[in-house]
Amino acid sequence: MASTKRPFGLQPVRIRGGSPNSGAVNTYRVGASAGPSDIGNGDPIKQIPGGQIQACTAATDYALGVAVGFKWVDPVTKRPTWSPYLPAGTSSADSNIYVQVVDDDRATFIVQADASVTLGDQGLNFELSAIASVNTTFGKSQAVLKASTRTTASKLVRLVALYDTPDNSWSDAYPIVEVRWVQHRDTQASAF
Repeated sequence: MASTKRPFGLQPVRIRGGSPNSGAVNTYRVGASAGPSDIGNGDPIKQIPGGQIQACTAATDYALGVAVGFKWVDPVTKRPTWSPYLPAGTSSADSNIYVQVVDDDRATFIVQADASVTLGDQGLNFELSAIASVNTTFGKSQAVLKASTRTTASKLVRLVALYDTPDNSWSDAYPIVEVRWVQHRDTQASAF
């Protein structure tokens, strides 16, 4: 029963059409230094002009995908560092920070809602909140489906279904739901 709010960001589940999640990721360059916000495992991210990567934070953002891991060269020890999250302002000794991204526009994800949603909300679009807020102990995103933003207008994600597990129900205070992209970079005509 999802009666406690324990956000974990977006976690890949499958590819629309029935294929299971294969774990496939692509690697993108964040830039020489990280942006102004932490990015956690499970945060939706975007690519901005110049190619750098940042967390999606505006309702009008088009997602590149979901971050699942990071790599950079520690400026002090000069050793490669792999991390489940990227602290704001991190820099790399080799001027290259990389992020692994689940970037398939057909991918679906599970995410916890910040309030109750119903069967009638299936097919509606939603924003996510608490993006770029990271549980630094585990490196997990704190992003949640923002239930109050349900609409037929364009938003970042669409509610596909209730995540099918024995302890999850539409009547739960914070249900875990499956979502898919509405605003994905590969679905828009312009590059950014």
